Amino acid sequence: MCAVRTGAVATTSGMRLDSFCDSMVASRLRGVARQIDFHFPPTAGTEPLSRVPEIAHRGARAPSRRRAPARFRREGSRSLCRMLLWVACLTSAALRVDTYARCTPSGTPTATVLVPSGNISLSDFGCFAEVTGVLHATPGFYTFACELKGGQNVFVWVDDHLICHSKSLFGEQGPSAVDGSVANPLEVRPKPMAGRSFAPNWSLSPDGNQTVALPFVAHIYAASANSTGQITSARESSVCISWAQLLEPLRATAAVATSPFPAGRLSSETPALEQRRRELQRRAASGWGAWTNNMLSIVRLPHSVALTTSVCLLSTGRCLRSTRVEDTASTVRVGPYAVDGSYWHFYLGFAGANLSISVAGGNKPLRVLLEPLDCAATPSLGKAAGAGEGASARSGGAVWGCNCSDLLVVASLRYMWQRAGTASVGANGSLYFHPAGFPEPITVLPTRPPASVRMPPGFMRQPHAAWTLGEGPLGLEEMPAGHAAPTLEEVQEQVAAAAAAEAAVTASFGQASEIKEAVQAAVMWNAIYTPSEYGPVLPVSRAWDFVRGTHEPEWGYVLFGWDNLFASYLLSADPRPAARDLAYSNLIQVVRSRTSRGFVPNYSAGGSKSADRTEPPVGARVLREIYSRYGEAWLVQLLYGDLRGWSDWCLGARGGGAGGVLSLGSDTIDGYADDAAGTMQGARYESGLDNSPM
Repeated sequence: MCAVRTGAVATTSGMRLDSFCDSMVASRLRGVARQIDFHFPPTAGTEPLSRVPEIAHRGARAPSRRRAPARFRREGSRSLCRMLLWVACLTSAALRVDTYARCTPSGTPTATVLVPSGNISLSDFGCFAEVTGVLHATPGFYTFACELKGGQNVFVWVDDHLICHSKSLFGEQGPSAVDGSVANPLEVRPKPMAGRSFAPNWSLSPDGNQTVALPFVAHIYAASANSTGQITSARESSVCISWAQLLEPLRATAAVATSPFPAGRLSSETPALEQRRRELQRRAASGWGAWTNNMLSIVRLPHSVALTTSVCLLSTGRCLRSTRVEDTASTVRVGPYAVDGSYWHFYLGFAGANLSISVAGGNKPLRVLLEPLDCAATPSLGKAAGAGEGASARSGGAVWGCNCSDLLVVASLRYMWQRAGTASVGANGSLYFHPAGFPEPITVLPTRPPASVRMPPGFMRQPHAAWTLGEGPLGLEEMPAGHAAPTLEEVQEQVAAAAAAEAAVTASFGQASEIKEAVQAAVMWNAIYTPSEYGPVLPVSRAWDFVRGTHEPEWGYVLFGWDNLFASYLLSADPRPAARDLAYSNLIQVVRSRTSRGFVPNYSAGGSKSADRTEPPVGARVLREIYSRYGEAWLVQLLYGDLRGWSDWCLGARGGGAGGVLSLGSDTIDGYADDAAGTMQGARYESGLDNSPM
């Protein structure tokens, strides 16, 4: 049922808005009275506010009738109360929908409306919509159903559980691997809050009931399903979310009837801690960086544009379009990677060639420097293509030499994650992006014109330009539109300055500087962004992908429990705000990847997660160490309840061993299966030492 449109606040039942709010306000007044020890004289049912009796405090002396105000003053006071609470009804008993011309949650919304249901219809909404608020639920088990129409890319989170997403992006491992299914329903219970009393986080719903507040977020992206930047989804979008309360988890094949969220269980205001968390993660997901699992792609967030520098052999047409550290088609030797993306560098070995690739990025103008190394003095001395793959990169110096005139660098342009915008290449090799909704285009200019060569197959679908490396190094620089092309020396100077600035920070660690550089590189070379996580994350490897059924590689990733927690701990050794933001974002996403049963899983990826096992519960210790570095109590307040729940689950489900020792295990969960669930190997995985000889 998709009866609610964003043009007005209405109810799916067709109730008049004034009657709806009268009943809501009356119910809310009664709920407030119960909470603060006021009471109402008995009334029959929920009445319009004009007939709700006055509130009297228990034990208080009734006011004298002689001192009572005149009737019109009583009615005026009551009308004022009604007006204020009626406004509160409009602003609280609903979800907030912000629509954007941009295809990302950045900038200023073009419109903001309230909808008193989980049934949302968007008409001509632009490129992106974010639905936020709070879902109030009484303790129990909840399953959810989503109906998505319009071809947009949609993600829906309840209390950070990804309860549904567009199936066109990637599938699901199984019903039980998705939180909010009938076999794996969300178990709602109050969490203890950080503080002296550790009081549970009860909240008062708009309809006056004592509930648990669950933050709600939905992201609705216009989609360019063919990755051309042209929107292929409809101008209208329908997102219908319903729920049902269960007594207990059911069989995975059980059918359950769901119903829309009652308006009295919705609030449009996002809690302050959640607002602060989201602002931080949006800030962390910004600037130029190697944000995907392809190290050859330079991506700018939130614009979602990607400039990929592929390497090809003219003689054979063989190309390297994607790579990572573990790639067998190339050899990669990484260097420094600044925490703010202001500089990164690596060596790439491909088909006997050795390239040095340096990037100055972050939130400053992009500069890219591609330098061929070990070129032969003449083409006749060049090494045969493909022989001794990447030997130069492995040795760090010349081995045979390479015919660099046979090497082609191809800069291709596209939009990531099916985002929208235009891209083109000028005759002089100028690279242009204009992301949808952004006021200014992005222009990247080369230090020399492109080559006129016959292109290898596979590049015709995307705007591109190519340069041979026989002419020496190539530079690219982001510049204002209409600006003259940069010189190679200018690009080299800017890149060298960025490298020197990062080296100075590393040197400030004294005797530990080499360790700092190595540890930071190990973490940052795996830093990625994906829309199925609210902010950037720090996986153990770009190569690992547990997302099932991905149609495009940039959607693939996996988070491992304690491995990723340690990544936040390692990054927090850096005092810079960019390091703090990334460490926080990753920590939040790992802790909030908890299953519906309350534990942080062994792995989590795109909604799929290990429903049978966890890893050692080190999250609280990591949080304490990070707090000791930055001293920000809000992060403790945000995550305390989740970490307490993880520890409580471990004690309850894995405790009871001799001397209070936890016993590793792997549960059998209906509808969930992987290669280790319910086995001894699954229990070994719970140790976190699965790659250890122990």
